[in-house]
Amino acid sequence: MRPIISVINNKGGTAKTTTVINTGEALSRLGKRVLIIDMDNQCNATDILQDGIGRPIVKSLYDILDPRSNIEDANIESCIYQAVKNGLHFIPNIPDSAILGPRIILGGEATLFLLRERVRNYALNNFDFTFIDCPPNLDVFVIVAMIASDLVIVPTMAGSKFSLNGLVKTKSFIDDIGDRYNPDLKFLKLLITMVDSRTSICKTVVNAIKKTFLEEEVFCQTIPMNTDFQKAEVFNQSIFGYRNGAPGAGALKVRPENPTLWAGSLTKWLQTYPASFVESTLPLNTQKNRQRNRHSEEQTEGQTKEQTVGQTVSQSDSQTDTQKITQKGTQKNRQSNR
Repeated sequence: MRPIISVINNKGGTAKTTTVINTGEALSRLGKRVLIIDMDNQCNATDILQDGIGRPIVKSLYDILDPRSNIEDANIESCIYQAVKNGLHFIPNIPDSAILGPRIILGGEATLFLLRERVRNYALNNFDFTFIDCPPNLDVFVIVAMIASDLVIVPTMAGSKFSLNGLVKTKSFIDDIGDRYNPDLKFLKLLITMVDSRTSICKTVVNAIKKTFLEEEVFCQTIPMNTDFQKAEVFNQSIFGYRNGAPGAGALKVRPENPTLWAGSLTKWLQTYPASFVESTLPLNTQKNRQRNRHSEEQTEGQTKEQTVGQTVSQSDSQTDTQKITQKGTQKNRQSNR
């Protein structure tokens, strides 16, 4: 399988771009051809990948997503550039692409499929992995990305209760897009990032995630807190280019003695992908019926899951600083009881 993977989270600062850039290079080091699409008009991935390419960005994602562009303007090959430092290929973004949101919305549902129609087949035929770095929201650009994708990964930060907020709704949103626009779209897993095993809050949040979501919905491999990620970004590099021996790099790359590391784990898991989703072999009407049933169940269970996350976080390690993240209502009740 040659998957197209959207990396999304409606919260900023959860390491979406960091995950895309460094996972892409880790896979490239395994001999895989990797394409990165910068869907975020903040252009962080573009800033890193275009460094040193030696030529100006002429064509970009803007030309692909502009409903007014013709097929010549949207020629996919002219929009793909090769990064110098890590061998990745990428479709850059520009800040002006922000104005395309209203155009896509006003253009109707057909314009939501522009990325799928203009990029998907080329990506599937020429690259082993395609990652779409999405903006920190669930807006129209994220919808466009998921319509073009096979899988969705949701990075979530281990060190903050607020990173948990909306995770269940995000998963439900993915299912909604699959039901309406892309029946092949699957939620892959949550990836827990910025893990500092020394702190009780990190342990509590990680436990809350694992208690709220099924085991198969969370990658067992986590990405550690490591300032080398931030330092690498300052120099427009991946963590491999900045410090190959960093703990964060160690979690991403593959070594024979530890095949469970992130890139190897992702590659190995995707090798079993067809067997992992039996429904993908079912007739489309059967898939849709099952999706409708799941959607109905999730509407009744979603609120309960959201509450479970908060309750799990607030109840764990009650004698430590994790009491600070309990819900305000719970705090007031405890104060009145005292």
